[in-house]
Amino acid sequence: MQKGQKTRERIIEAALAAATHRGLEGISIGALAKETGLSKSGLFRHFGSKEALQIAVVQRVTDRFGDIVIRPALNETSGVERLRSLFAHYSDWLASSEGDEREGFHPGCPFFAMASDNALLAGPVRIFIAAQTQRLRETVERMAWKAVDEGTFREDLDVSRFAFALISLIFGFNFFRRIHDDSAYAVWAADAFEDLLTDAARRPAVASDNGE
Repeated sequence: MQKGQKTRERIIEAALAAATHRGLEGISIGALAKETGLSKSGLFRHFGSKEALQIAVVQRVTDRFGDIVIRPALNETSGVERLRSLFAHYSDWLASSEGDEREGFHPGCPFFAMASDNALLAGPVRIFIAAQTQRLRETVERMAWKAVDEGTFREDLDVSRFAFALISLIFGFNFFRRIHDDSAYAVWAADAFEDLLTDAARRPAVASDNGE
């Protein structure tokens, strides 16, 4: 890796740590310059603008989320097992983001912190974040459609609503577990996930009155 690329990587990781704690608007060019040993102008030479740096941070989180959560889920063969894997690996994503000494992990879920200030963002950054969340929803929808095609989920399932409910569940779980030190939330989240799968499952045929 060239020196310039190494410097760029160091800036992105430092910015990701800041965004995880304070959101994308919490990225301070001055603080990053001090942390990385660069001048503000030297830092801007690598990205051109704070906006471009914010997008690079979102892309880094998206790529990492894909490696840890999405790709392992897609390795499963059935639709339901892909959904189960996604839910389980999201829990791993949260766990690995807390107190993990490995490079690239910082306390809390970066997506959650970024979403908290997304309403304040405008222009290319908001558009980029919206595109990534849309991709996540479409990925969950494809998993649900696969379960429908396999006969595990009922044919009349609203897969878009199912995807919305699942994504809302995992982000809601993250919110409560960050605010409250209570292990019950993990149990409730797992139960709520099972309820989603049960509700989406194909309903058994109702026998007619004449026994046919």
